Amino acid sequence: MNRMIAILGIAALAALAPATAGAQASSRAYRVVVNAQNPVGVLSATELSQLFLRKQQAWQHNGSQILPVEPTEGSSVRDAFVREIHHKDESALKSYWRQMIFSGKAVPPPTEQSDAAVLDYVRRYPNAIGYVSAAATLPADVKLVTITN
Repeated sequence: MNRMIAILGIAALAALAPATAGAQASSRAYRVVVNAQNPVGVLSATELSQLFLRKQQAWQHNGSQILPVEPTEGSSVRDAFVREIHHKDESALKSYWRQMIFSGKAVPPPTEQSDAAVLDYVRRYPNAIGYVSAAATLPADVKLVTITN
């Protein structure tokens, strides 16, 4: 009897696991988007971090320069992205960029004041990638990128 209860409990937890993973993904405060012409549809959190920190500067599918764009500093969307994707806070990110600029390795991505401006940037440039609030309405010429862990 106890064994049967244990088996049922494990089965119930296994059934909930996919729903929990989906709930975590949908509970993010942001969504990552690319131009609709970009074939990229899935990126890991590590890959995203590398793109936005300019550690990877070219798309693997065509060798073109990646054009990341971000919301401005202080936005809640940016704060969530920096925390969840880079595993940093804004001051650590600023320190990273100071070091990169000083060493001549890279400059931070451009920033935009609103979701609409980030989306406009991504729409204009086929090699762009950005992130917007989860509530933003996505136009037809941008597509959502699935983030894996």
